[in-house]
Amino acid sequence: MGVGILVFHAVAGSFQIADHFNLAQQHRNCPNAWGKQSLPTYVQMLPLVVVNQVLVLLPLMLLLERAGVAFHEVRATPSLGAELFAVIVMTVGHDMLFYIFHRFVLHSPHFRFLRHDIHHTSKAHSGVSAMYMHPADFVLEIALPYLVPLVIAMRMNAVVVPAVTLAAGSVGGVVEHSGYNLTGMNIDTTTHFLHHRKGHCSFSDGLGSPGLMDTAFGTACMSAIPALYTVLVQIQSYVRRTRSRARTKRMDVKCAYDECTGTSPACSAN
Repeated sequence: MGVGILVFHAVAGSFQIADHFNLAQQHRNCPNAWGKQSLPTYVQMLPLVVVNQVLVLLPLMLLLERAGVAFHEVRATPSLGAELFAVIVMTVGHDMLFYIFHRFVLHSPHFRFLRHDIHHTSKAHSGVSAMYMHPADFVLEIALPYLVPLVIAMRMNAVVVPAVTLAAGSVGGVVEHSGYNLTGMNIDTTTHFLHHRKGHCSFSDGLGSPGLMDTAFGTACMSAIPALYTVLVQIQSYVRRTRSRARTKRMDVKCAYDECTGTSPACSAN
């Protein structure tokens, strides 16, 4: 965990240095998007970030270690199958939990007391803002979407993937909230920038995310892929139209005009 925190602050600090000396402003996402709005500074956000890391995330991880369900020594030899399973669990599990908590809880007017608005005051303009949020928000948005899939993966004796995910998650969150598009490294943070600007799209897709839930619910800010439920509705509508045309065709045959009698006997009988 200590390594993850150090990585987080090393990358966030690097972006802060770039901001301070205006080293790469040409790579910023719409640098004038927020106009003259007063955004929290790196120094102002840092204390709450440290509180979340040291007083929330670290105790939860130690609790899981004491319970013997995660961060413990794996005695069995890790297998390729376990590691591949961990990749699926960590990516899909995180995407699902993050989306559910983020969209249906933190963005719901019924749960405003969780203060997700604190995180949105940052407007994703600084890397350190990835963990700048109320502790209750932090548990739902950061801790649980990461720890729950990790416990499942480690129960399968996966070791490498959970460790790599911790470091990658630390870096990915910082980069995504930095406001920079690193085109030379093929890194685009526009998606999460749009989430902070619009507030009603891209709840889980973004840098390093498979974006399954945003695609399924049609909430991706930049996706051209139709929502899964929309596709299902379109298929259902097509089936209904096909069945309706088939019934009409049968009725047309059934009610064929009899030129000999000048009537449609089948229809008359019905």
